[in-house]
Amino acid sequence: MNIPFFRFSLMLMLISSPVIASAASLWSGAARVVSVQVQSRGEFIINLEAASESTQADQEKTEENCSLTEGTRSFLVYPQQHNVTINGAKALLSTAMIAFSTANKLDIRYAQADGYCWVEQILLSK
Repeated sequence: MNIPFFRFSLMLMLISSPVIASAASLWSGAARVVSVQVQSRGEFIINLEAASESTQADQEKTEENCSLTEGTRSFLVYPQQHNVTINGAKALLSTAMIAFSTANKLDIRYAQADGYCWVEQILLSK
């Protein structure tokens, strides 16, 4: 085996893997938070309302795989999974709660894996 070629291949794979992973990320489209369900171990689910006419295409993308409850789109956050740190989960939860309590909209960047939609980033807007 050619060691320099192996090292180069491994380095290229490590450098390009986050780019490849982020290419699979999708945005939900801005919508109001219907509920936030917090679990005992720190994980939580953000449920967004059905999308408006302007974001119908976004809803169609998420409705099929992100619906745990009929009429909403559900996005999961588990600390220490899917690149979410404990502090990151706290920040995501506080932002979701602000959006819920002020009736502002969230746009969620998520990755589909294991049959669920895992939150990567959220954008709070009016």
